[in-house]
Amino acid sequence: MPKLDLMNLVKLIGCCIHGKERMLIYEYMPNKSLDYFLFDSNRSKFLDWKKRFNIIEGIAQGLLYLHKYSSPRIIHRDLKARNILHDKNMNPKISDFGMAKFFKQYELEANTNRIVGTYSYMSSKNVMKGFSP
Repeated sequence: MPKLDLMNLVKLIGCCIHGKERMLIYEYMPNKSLDYFLFDSNRSKFLDWKKRFNIIEGIAQGLLYLHKYSSPRIIHRDLKARNILHDKNMNPKISDFGMAKFFKQYELEANTNRIVGTYSYMSSKNVMKGFSP
């Protein structure tokens, strides 16, 4: 795993491998995920327009870094509200790179034709029949 350092990406602190068990240790995100706020009518009131704009901007900065400036370049492939976590100041951070696709700096495109992601966030057509570009 390459070392990525950007304020809009959750930092990997360490890892542990014991036999077949593997554990990743990430920085603590006390303000939970974006879906915790978005999909609850009471908590969503906490996200005024300024906070929502800062979240959108932070996610966009994280994606720009992953797609253009990181080495290797990375396509997340499972970006959703549950994978956007917030630090103590409500700064958004992209997490869960388990389905990410890495490609070299000189590659201009990557083959992402294989269906990956969380089924509930995919169109039923793609889940049932597969993706055809």
